[in-house]
Amino acid sequence: MGFCGMFHPFAEQVLTLKIMRGVQPIESVTAAVKGLHGKLDVLNKILAEQQYMGGKDFSFIDILYVPMVDMLHKAGEGPAFEKRENLRAWWESREQGVLRTG
Repeated sequence: MGFCGMFHPFAEQVLTLKIMRGVQPIESVTAAVKGLHGKLDVLNKILAEQQYMGGKDFSFIDILYVPMVDMLHKAGEGPAFEKRENLRAWWESREQGVLRTG
């Protein structure tokens, strides 16, 4: 399992707690968000070394991340990406036509 496989379970948990189930006990949301933010730190470090998730070129790996990251932004996790410079640059690249979301 690559890192994408380790990121998605945390992202799905945050989305489930924040969106699909409505209000949850604060402890469960806090724990899920903390786990997600740890994974975002790792992604930020990866993107410090390369422009895209899979290397120097846009690839299928980036495509796998886009829908989940878009949903996390809509769930209020945008600031977590914005404060991580490399993740922010990767995400903003979609506005320049490299990555596009609906």
